[in-house]
Amino acid sequence: MFKTLKNSIFLIIVFCFIGLTAFANKKVKGSGNVISETREISSFSGVKASGMFEIFYTQNDDVSLEVKSDDNLLQYIKTEVKNGTLIIKFEKDISLKKSTKMDIYISSPEMNSITQEGICKFTCQNNLKADELKVVNEGMGKIKLVGDAQSLIINNEGMGNIEASELKSMNVNIKNEGMGKIVVNATNELNVNNEGMGKVRYISEPSQISVQNEGMGSVRKK
Repeated sequence: MFKTLKNSIFLIIVFCFIGLTAFANKKVKGSGNVISETREISSFSGVKASGMFEIFYTQNDDVSLEVKSDDNLLQYIKTEVKNGTLIIKFEKDISLKKSTKMDIYISSPEMNSITQEGICKFTCQNNLKADELKVVNEGMGKIKLVGDAQSLIINNEGMGNIEASELKSMNVNIKNEGMGKIVVNATNELNVNNEGMGKVRYISEPSQISVQNEGMGSVRKK
């Protein structure tokens, strides 16, 4: 019954997403000719993505942004930095019928926040190091994190997966109001407020564990 309910809600959200794009003024389809475009951007330490992008992040000394997509779609992929956060989105009032790929390659010396609002996929390509990392998922994609963090804060309101088993974190705080799956690796303290229908799993043995489970999901060691 739970699985049926979860699948039904998922389909409702997908149909709503499709319905909203149907009101767009212009419909575009990828040409099939994928090219790469390097864009100049200012420094950033956070990412906020909405749309259907696949984002690959590398932490190093360079600040860079490369977009790979159909040549006729690049003009509709908007990227800008506001208050230290890189905003990635598809142009408003444009409905995307089909694309070959919409890949975003980014790098920066620091990464402190990741926010996902679409059907995006965010992947760390090397070990990320952060004093505090905040992850907000309001979409249906996937976030995969590797590296080390002193503090990991997760706010999940979506249906996607947050895979952070390879991100060794001293203290982890999770607020789950969504339906996805969260996997973390907390070494010292784990605090979970679960009000959703998803799963929260931890792979380590934190010295302190606090769980408030008021939802239909589950919290347990993997």
